[in-house]
Amino acid sequence: MAWYKTGTVSVTNNSATVTGSGTNFVSGAQVGFGFQGPNGLVYEITAINSSTSLTITPVYGGSTASGQAYAIVPTQGLTAALASDVTDLITDYQTVVDNAGAGKFGDGSAASPGIRFVNDQDTGFFKDTPNEIAVSVGGTKVGEFTSTGIDGTVIGGTTAAAGSFTAIESTNDATVNGVTVGRGAGNINTNTANGYQALNSNTTGVNNTANSFQALRSNTTGNNNTANGYQALNSSTTGSSNTANGRSALHSNTTGVNNTANGYQALNSNTTGSNNTASGREALRSNTTGSSNTALGKSAEAVSATASNQIAIRAGNTKWYSAAGSPEGVVTAGVGSMYTNNTGGTGTTLYVKESGTGNTGWVSK
Repeated sequence: MAWYKTGTVSVTNNSATVTGSGTNFVSGAQVGFGFQGPNGLVYEITAINSSTSLTITPVYGGSTASGQAYAIVPTQGLTAALASDVTDLITDYQTVVDNAGAGKFGDGSAASPGIRFVNDQDTGFFKDTPNEIAVSVGGTKVGEFTSTGIDGTVIGGTTAAAGSFTAIESTNDATVNGVTVGRGAGNINTNTANGYQALNSNTTGVNNTANSFQALRSNTTGNNNTANGYQALNSSTTGSSNTANGRSALHSNTTGVNNTANGYQALNSNTTGSNNTASGREALRSNTTGSSNTALGKSAEAVSATASNQIAIRAGNTKWYSAAGSPEGVVTAGVGSMYTNNTGGTGTTLYVKESGTGNTGWVSK
């Protein structure tokens, strides 16, 4: 969040009042923000009196002056923006939980099934009439399940099927046009596998769910994993309690545990890192062995692919990082970005990107 510097100010020694000229403190400042005065020191803003007047504490300690440059430091802006983004994320995710996550789907139609495939939108399942499930292929109804089983009069489209079916049961996984539907390898009754080679190598792993091509393909003994998307958790063998939603999410994970990846290629390169959370396309994509990292936003990457306890939030070229060490000469970001050094001290903890487009221009605060 950029610092507000519009207009000039007049300050008086030993006074708590700051008077602006050409300013709009109502929109550019908030109570709790910092006021950097002409003397270079930062004061806390305790009141916004008008567009041209605010109150600070302690009283101004510099010389009386007018027409001076200043800056409003948004010490709470990122936290507020982050809270808003997280609230939106939770709201959006709750919609998924309450509907598809709870196994609830729209009725749909033959042309647009309620349950359909990403790359084949007119093929899937829909509710034709109450208490019936219909099958659509290419926008045409080709089958129907009723309370008494399969309706043989509609199997195969307009041509009636030979015979009549009341039920279809199988003690093995079914393969429909190359797509596996069932429990996956190991035949564990608490596992669910839907897709070509989904849970293909499982031996004793339990409570796993794999949906899509090669999801959880290499899992052997890992437990409590959920993989939704093409090759999601594809390489995981013994890792447990991981959740991957999106194509190639957690694709390279092998033994890492307690990771959550939401978005295309989120945590894609992670192998043994654990307790990571990544939300957004390619969020934490380069992380390999780092643990307890959090990333929010498209292409939000931590400073190090192997370090732990890092935070990365990205909105375009504006970023907020938390990692060890100084960002100067290391972290590339746009002007207005912020960085907190989690091993820093006085004068080396907070950094703001004030100039340049590369990895220089960071100024400690």
